[in-house]
Amino acid sequence: MILRAFSLFGVLLLVAGIAMLLFADSTLAATILIVIGLLVGAIGGGISVARSTYRSAREWANLARGGGPSSVKVVSVEPPKGVIFNRDAVFTLEVTGADGASKRLEREMPVPIPQAFMWRLVGRVPTPIGRLTEARELNVEVWRRKNGSPPAA
Repeated sequence: MILRAFSLFGVLLLVAGIAMLLFADSTLAATILIVIGLLVGAIGGGISVARSTYRSAREWANLARGGGPSSVKVVSVEPPKGVIFNRDAVFTLEVTGADGASKRLEREMPVPIPQAFMWRLVGRVPTPIGRLTEARELNVEVWRRKNGSPPAA
């Protein structure tokens, strides 16, 4: 939450710098605001990505400690909610470990802006399987360990 506010603050500084550049005579102050806005946004985004990568790696390491996963199933896919902001598709995975314990993981995958726009625009058209902007329950197994052999690298 704080990191999003930090990144939003960077965007606001950037917009203020551009507005100052367009409507005021102070080019130096506008340039400083733009540079500070870019730096604040980059720092906030970098910290956010590093934290989510660390959490993801820690979860996968905990799964691998039990002998690795024996199967991975995609349970559902939820389309992105936005086009410019909040454009992450949410995948729900069910991972079964070698010891038989299963765990549900939710992973967010960023969708590029043009694809997110098309998903939101075309997804509103009704199809025989429903609208593509709705969450999909898939229950599709995408990987299973065969005969106890380790997964190929």
